[in-house]
Amino acid sequence: MILDNLEADRPPGLQTAFHTPCRDLANRFGRPDCNKLYSPADILSRWIHLSVRAG
Repeated sequence: MILDNLEADRPPGLQTAFHTPCRDLANRFGRPDCNKLYSPADILSRWIHLSVRAG
């Protein structure tokens, strides 16, 4: 059951990671005025997390 869910991209985080363009996440959750430094993988993970929390 767990592997079936993973293979079908059912978890919301996987759906977001594989089917939502990074540009869309950046437009929705990016903060142009922020002065924090993130690695590309870290900021993408943050945006995916925020997307899942937002529903």
